[in-house]
Amino acid sequence: MARQICITVPRALRQVARIRAWWQKNREKAPLAFDEDFDEAVDLLYAHPEVGVVVHGTRGVRTRRIYLPRVRYYIYYQVTPNAIFIVAVIQASRRPPRGL
Repeated sequence: MARQICITVPRALRQVARIRAWWQKNREKAPLAFDEDFDEAVDLLYAHPEVGVVVHGTRGVRTRRIYLPRVRYYIYYQVTPNAIFIVAVIQASRRPPRGL
C-alpha cells in the first residue's frame, strides 16, 4: 500500500486553517504564499518522507520537521508504514510544540 499524506491531528488542522486565513487577510502581495509552500512541502513529504530533520525530545513515534523558508513555518510530522501524519504547523520563531 502506498503512503498517504494525512492531517489527522485536530491541532494541526486548526493551525493550518488559522495560518491560511491570516496570510490571505494580511499578506496583500502574496496572499497564497502559505498555501503554495505548504502544498509544495506536502508533495515533497509524499515523495521523500525521510527528508525532514528528526526532532529530539519527542515521545513515541519519531517526529521530524521540515522548514518552509519563504513563510517561516515548520511542519512537524510522523512517518508510519502506511501514512505520513502532519501533527503541527508552527511559526519558526516560536517554541517547538510539546508532547509530539
